[in-house]
Amino acid sequence: MLSQTLKSNQKQCCYRAALNQSNGYCTECGGPLLRCIAFEECGGLLSQAGHCEVCVAPRLLLTADSVRETSVGGTLVLNLELQNMASVPRPLFVKSVRAREQQGDWQSVDLPWDRLEAGTSAPFSVKADELKKAGTHEVELLIAVASRFQWREEVVAFSGRITIQVEDAKPVSVQQNIYNTAGESQTGVTIVPTLRINNQDQRRETSRNTTPSEIALTRASVLETQFGLRGTGGNRVRRDARFSWVGFEPGNSPASGPIVAADSLVKFGRSRTQLQNGPNDVRLLAFADGTVDEETSRSISRHHFNVYIENDRLMLQAIGAAVRIDDFTLPRGEAKELTPNCRVHPSLTSPDALSLQFEFEAQHNEVTSIRVSRLGAN
Repeated sequence: MLSQTLKSNQKQCCYRAALNQSNGYCTECGGPLLRCIAFEECGGLLSQAGHCEVCVAPRLLLTADSVRETSVGGTLVLNLELQNMASVPRPLFVKSVRAREQQGDWQSVDLPWDRLEAGTSAPFSVKADELKKAGTHEVELLIAVASRFQWREEVVAFSGRITIQVEDAKPVSVQQNIYNTAGESQTGVTIVPTLRINNQDQRRETSRNTTPSEIALTRASVLETQFGLRGTGGNRVRRDARFSWVGFEPGNSPASGPIVAADSLVKFGRSRTQLQNGPNDVRLLAFADGTVDEETSRSISRHHFNVYIENDRLMLQAIGAAVRIDDFTLPRGEAKELTPNCRVHPSLTSPDALSLQFEFEAQHNEVTSIRVSRLGAN
């Protein structure tokens, strides 16, 4: 697995350390281990681009029968093929494909399929029909794909460009031949005019591919935000955002830093924390007059909810019972995005007895740190 998943921009020591799921940081270089959501299946870590290149490895080809040259006024149909080059047996889900010409408006491309198994490919076509000027014409593609594991999904968008050569239309030439079918001594003469029209303003197919050609794909971070695929409100929560914990009793919260758990989750609940040999990361207890309020604390489930980062958004999933977020009650089993300065109330029966406030710190539209403050009686 290690040799299959290692990428050039990731350290070998981090992969070695990540094999021990109890490690949150590399034992050699000290860097945080940001595991893929499907780490137990793929063994992958997030790349510098912010996604798992083991699970998310699309490849785009222009097929051998495609033509990339025509004349002004013509149209072309570009036949393409999308491949799933994942090195592990994990499917890739295609969320959307868009195309635009010469920086024009994006148009959706309908696909009859949405799932690619590892090592397989599927065809689709894009029509270029605004070829009104001679020169180099460009068609840009935006392909959004997703990796899924259990109830989670990470969407990543890639862009690629195809150039088309458009030539001036050739003029129409008319050639007329006149034939005399009778001799000069004959009185009856028949003249037969023959017209031959050569219209060279036709599609040229001299540039037809003989072999498939690969279209380079690059991560389209700006377009991901523009189309709401990742982040929200123009801000993106980095996967390596640093969490700090304020107002918690000793041992009831983890050390400050990014989410480095093997499952990429922060678990909240009434049970003890891992520091106390329990299952949770954050222990939620209500207090009154300096002692634990047993009745209110019992309204909080042993494992009450999870907090995690998905698609550059901070998310909360209710696990043991419903959770109140500001004025909204999140039903058990559902997830909701946490916004800056929102308040989470674990106990619905005594919401003011204990609440958590989430404050974001952003730089250049990227949330780099999240402050979680425990509010309520101590």
